[in-house]
Amino acid sequence: MKALIGLSITALLAVSAPAMANPGWSDRAIDQRQESVAFRIERGWRSGELSPPEYRRLRQELRDIARDEHHFMADGRLSPRERDHLHARLDHLSRVVQAERHDVDRRYGSYNGPAYPGRHY
Repeated sequence: MKALIGLSITALLAVSAPAMANPGWSDRAIDQRQESVAFRIERGWRSGELSPPEYRRLRQELRDIARDEHHFMADGRLSPRERDHLHARLDHLSRVVQAERHDVDRRYGSYNGPAYPGRHY
C-alpha cells in the first residue's frame, strides 16, 4: 500500500513539474522574433535608413504585438491560434521593416534631395 501511494505521488510530481517550473511560460520563438525585429528597427534608425514617422509607426506596431501577446497570455498560455496570429503579425512587420529600410525616405534626406541641393551625381 505504501509503495502504491509513493508511486502515485512520484507520478503526480513528475507530471506537474513542468507546469510548476515556469508558470509564465511564453513562446520563446515569439520573444526572439520580437527582439530581432526591434534590433532591426533600431539599427535602421541609427543608420538613418528610417525617417522619424516610419520609426514611430514601426515601434508602435511592435508595442501592439507585445500588448496582444500579454493579452493572450492572460490565461497562462498561448493557444495555437493565438501563436499563429502573433507569428503572422511578426511576419508582416518584418516585411514592412525590410521595405521601409530600403525605400527612398531617409532620416537625413537623400544625397540628391533637399540636404544637398547643389549636387546632382
